[in-house]
Parts: sequence; C-alpha cells; structure tokens
Amino acid sequence: MSNEIMVHEGAGALETWDGAAARGLQRRRDREAIVGQVLKKDQDYGKIPGVDKPILFKAGAEKINDSLNLYPNFERIQIIEDWDRPLFHYTYRCVLRHRGTDVPVATGIGSCNSMESKYRWRNSERICPKCSQPAIIKGKEEYGGGWLCWPRKGGCNSKFATDDPAIANQSLGKIENDDIYSIVNTVDKMAQVRALKGATRNLGFSDHFEDMDDDADAAPSGSSAKPQQSVKQPQKKAEAAAPSTWSGTLREITTKTGKKKNGQPWTLYELHGHDNTLLCTFDTKLSEQAQAFLESGEQIEISYTVTSQGGFNVQSIAAHAPEEAAAA
Repeated sequence: MSNEIMVHEGAGALETWDGAAARGLQRRRDREAIVGQVLKKDQDYGKIPGVDKPILFKAGAEKINDSLNLYPNFERIQIIEDWDRPLFHYTYRCVLRHRGTDVPVATGIGSCNSMESKYRWRNSERICPKCSQPAIIKGKEEYGGGWLCWPRKGGCNSKFATDDPAIANQSLGKIENDDIYSIVNTVDKMAQVRALKGATRNLGFSDHFEDMDDDADAAPSGSSAKPQQSVKQPQKKAEAAAPSTWSGTLREITTKTGKKKNGQPWTLYELHGHDNTLLCTFDTKLSEQAQAFLESGEQIEISYTVTSQGGFNVQSIAAHAPEEAAAA
C-alpha cells in the first residue's frame, strides 16, 4: 500500500477512464488497510449505541492524514464573539494538503457555539455549606433522615435537617452555565476538530465512519463544566448474558440524539458516576428515575448488561444507601 496520495501535474488528475475501476478498488483496499492496521478501536474511533457505523475521533483523523502524507490547514470563515450576551460561535474550513507540494486534496467545514447544550448548561449538585464539597446525600429515615455530607464522596461528615434552607433551597439538575467565558477556547478548538474530521471523512472514509461527531475529543473546561477524564467502565463478566451491578452516586446525566437509517429519532441517556463509570440507556423512564437520584445525591445500584458492541445498557435502578453512611 502506498503511504501517500499520488499528486498528478496538469489541469486534471484523471486524464483517462482507462483503469479507473482498478484504481478505485485499490484505493478502497488501501483505506480498509489504514482502518484495519493503523487505527485502533476505542482509541481512534468508537461506537455509539443506536448508530450503525463507528465515529471517527480526532486521533484517528490525524493518523489517517499522516498515513496519506497530508497536513491540515485551517481557515476561520465565521466568528461571533459577544462578550455581553455572552455568545461565542466559530466556523472553520479545514483544507487537507499534500506535504511537499501543498496541493489541496480534501476540505471540510466545522462549527461550534456556546449555545450548544453541552456548553450552555451544567448539572448542579447539592453543595455542603461547611466544606463546599458536592458530597450531600439523603440519610435513611431509620437513622434520623435529613442530609449527610458523606466522607466517601470527599465530604466532612456534617449533618443537616431535612428542611435546612442551606441545603433544601439549592438549585439542582440542569441549570444555565454561569462561567461560559472559561470555555471560549474549547468552543473555538471544537470547531477546528469538527472541520478536521469532516475533511478526513471526505477522503473516502464515509463508508467506514458515521457522518457525525460525538465530541469525545473536547469537553468543556473550567469550574462549571468538568471534562470527563478517563472513563472507567465496569469490567465485563465472563458470563456476558448475566446482568452486572454498579453502585455509587451519579455526577451528571448527558444526552446524545440522532436518527436511524429509517429516519426514526433516538435519544441516548448517559449516566456518569462520580468514579467516572459510564452507563447508558434509551429508556426515558429509567432516565427520569436516574435524574431523581442525581438531584437527591443518594447512592444507588444500577443493574446493566453488556451489549454486542461492548456498551453497558442499564436494566434497572434502585436506591442503596450503605448502613455505614446512613448511620454516620
């Protein structure tokens, strides 16, 4: 397999139809070789439940371009920076050029703005008035009820009455991000990443990767929107058919949306634990149940199964407050 795109001099790269089919088949085999031998699953590309083809990551796009001896050149074609509103919008054109000749080979357009849900909103948790940690959980009624700043979540072990306004009056769940300014650079870079991946797919890799982005390459930074670090997924059991159980407290719930090939819309609910566990469900009722536990800060148990694509699908959610925490 050639390790770079052949650049032809003259007005047209294709001067004759002779041999076009053979060249097309060879280039397809070359692309398949790059995906199969150069890229690594879950590092350079990955699956999203409900989507047929994998999603290309930034690392995968960079490896494809390096294999083809290409480099990206970015041109900002639209910008909105309204610091008073605030609103930040960026659109970039990415041109992939051949190293050595600078000949353009493929282009892609990508945009990002601060009104996207992942940047505009954040999930607010109950904060301890004494230690300022998001470690408040609901105590069991048999141990006096109220609220507990749980040490296992980094709390100070303080107790509060059920109707204590310092706890009860806190805003919970999805609230507007009050620190948009700290993610301006993230929004700008995300537009470039989307343009890069779009241009890379336009090299003929659309057969291999879905024409969409999951934004796993960039997450909001700053105190109000924490980036998801290395996601720790529950270990697969030897008997994959049997349900497994995860226990802990939820940090946030995010959503992804899209459409199947038949046009039917889908919504994926992602449940993020404080230990960076990630479990998913398409079930709206389960997501509403999870949202209630997120708002209460209560420890829960989630039963899940492993899908054929390696995902973790929520089957049931139940409260599970450890006696050591409730009795504290």
